Amino acid sequence: YLTDNGFKVKLIEGANRIGGRIYSTNQSEGLIELGAESVSLKDKVLLWDEINKYDLSTSLAFSEMDNDIYHPNFSGKKLKTLTEAVSEEGFSKYKARSMFMNFNDVKGDKDLSGLEMVKSRWKEGFPQDFVTMSLTGTIPGPLDKISMMGFKSDDFKTQLDEDYRYNLSTGYGSLLDKMSEGLDIETNQKVQRVHYGNEGVVINTEGKEYRAKTAICTFSIGMLKSGNVEFSPKLPSQKEAALKYMQMGPESKIFIGFEENFGPQGTSLLLNPSS
Repeated sequence: YLTDNGFKVKLIEGANRIGGRIYSTNQSEGLIELGAESVSLKDKVLLWDEINKYDLSTSLAFSEMDNDIYHPNFSGKKLKTLTEAVSEEGFSKYKARSMFMNFNDVKGDKDLSGLEMVKSRWKEGFPQDFVTMSLTGTIPGPLDKISMMGFKSDDFKTQLDEDYRYNLSTGYGSLLDKMSEGLDIETNQKVQRVHYGNEGVVINTEGKEYRAKTAICTFSIGMLKSGNVEFSPKLPSQKEAALKYMQMGPESKIFIGFEENFGPQGTSLLLNPSS
């Protein structure tokens, strides 16, 4: 966007590649997404503008209601499609998700934690476990630390109501490749110091110094909290105070290969909210 509007831009990256949590790799098993994997809300979010701009092909990854879900408290068989589960267990996925956004008792400065909401509004067993999975799967973090007022304000309901997920056929990384064409990028440059003022910005890495009129910092929350990057002058007090209350979600992505397909035919996602 900046280069398209006449700005001269240099991208400084601490790692040996750009993309952060977008990382596609080709293995013997095929294309594997080590980071972001699918995109929803087709043609309703800005990301689709970029996908369409570069004419990248997509394919339907799965329909959420067709996915399989396991729970030890299910009546009858313990593995069901999500459609079967919400109908046979007397539980509506859509009722749960709409309730996330409609808190009659969340007014003014009053808030509810995810744990308080789950315990007060849902029966034990599958209903509580399913709502917990939906909350912590959307905002990785301890249930008792999730703010329901924040959840509501971020308009997650629009995302949660979408049942269809799409994959980029050539991987998420192919979108990065297209978007970065022609950009001036330097990798392996870990930023140590950012000095800013009326005369511009000076960026110091382990071995170089960069000067510019302005800079856009995209450090992760974890990096900002670590103190490994010095800001001169220091960040405004309100930003430092906000950082103390912000946490990175404890979520890891692990790939396991199986010699045989043990799940139901056509399964693309196996859920276990009781684990």
